[in-house]
Amino acid sequence: MTTLESVGTAVANALMKAEDTKNRICYICSTQKTQKDLAELSKLALGEKGWTSKC
Repeated sequence: MTTLESVGTAVANALMKAEDTKNRICYICSTQKTQKDLAELSKLALGEKGWTSKC
């Protein structure tokens, strides 16, 4: 997941180092969450009732 602010910062930094980043793939990530992390956050936001997990 990436915020718009992080995208802007990454693009600006890539442009400032244009020779280093030219013709290269740049990965941008504000935070990394697994599906399990997202499920836990959903449970916190929506409540525990009705959730089942196969993990």
